[in-house]
Amino acid sequence: MELKWLEDFLVLATTRSFSKAAKERNTTQSTLSRRIQQLEDWLGVRLIDRSSQPVGLTRAGSHFYRQAVEIVRTTYRARVGARRVGLQRAETLRISAQHVLARHYLPGLMAEIERDIEVGSFILKSDNLDNCLDNLINDEIDFMVCFHQQTMPDLVDLIGYDFLRVSSEQLIPVSIPDDGGNAMFALPGTAENPVRCIGFSSENPLGWQRQARMTTQDVKLHINPVYESTMGEIIRDMVLDGRGLAWLQSMLVGEDLKTGRLVPAGDKSWNQSIEIRVFRTRATGRSLVEQVWNLLCEMHLPAHTSSWMPMSFLSASTRCTEMFQQWWLVVLRS
Repeated sequence: MELKWLEDFLVLATTRSFSKAAKERNTTQSTLSRRIQQLEDWLGVRLIDRSSQPVGLTRAGSHFYRQAVEIVRTTYRARVGARRVGLQRAETLRISAQHVLARHYLPGLMAEIERDIEVGSFILKSDNLDNCLDNLINDEIDFMVCFHQQTMPDLVDLIGYDFLRVSSEQLIPVSIPDDGGNAMFALPGTAENPVRCIGFSSENPLGWQRQARMTTQDVKLHINPVYESTMGEIIRDMVLDGRGLAWLQSMLVGEDLKTGRLVPAGDKSWNQSIEIRVFRTRATGRSLVEQVWNLLCEMHLPAHTSSWMPMSFLSASTRCTEMFQQWWLVVLRS
């Protein structure tokens, strides 16, 4: 006896129509009729009175209906209970990410993981990069997801941490449009009329994009910084409010560009490519972390180990400063 036979019977008993029941059960009328027949054969009695229209229940069918309802309910309650117990045994996966990534990238990554690995629950911390770093260094999380740009220095805090380049993203200069549909705040600006710019504050690594662009673009950039924030969502709101242009991630402003709420503030030569990296904890002994890391390695590029960076980007963390000093002594002696 199969559970779907009982479910078919209950729907048929309610609708009193084979065609309506088949439609509700998302099957053909002949298939539903065959399964009702199989249920009756298994019980050894007729449940459906097919001689009347609409169809009705036999005396045995009416008696069995109440029991069938309880059987189906009990079965599904038992499944929920079994799953709850199973998930309690499954491990929790802890991930931290910068605000934009937590909102626009992590849901897809988590779905990829759950397709192949049983995860009891996720703990997601959305924060600025400094706090995400502290969480990783203090072994409060298993993975950290962050942006990285080639023109930015590597993070000294993460020397020796394994990471994967899991995706890439574009930083696009955007502005609200003027009445003609062109950017109200357009690059590169002039010395007499520098363009108003809203940017990431210095503690956000994407704040390096402005300095990097000024040194890599042949055309000199003339900007007037008017506002800074660590959060891309706040910067986007300021741009939509008409306060200036900003370089923002395509995942954040893609829909705005499609609808015309925002337009590029320059041609594609002003776009900048950034990476999305996943760093893993150094703590060992958790099978779930190993499973997820192996899965990510299969899906993306080979894992890397973070390299050194210039001394101008040292963290305030005493532990990381000591790590850097020890490494630098080794380099000088070699």
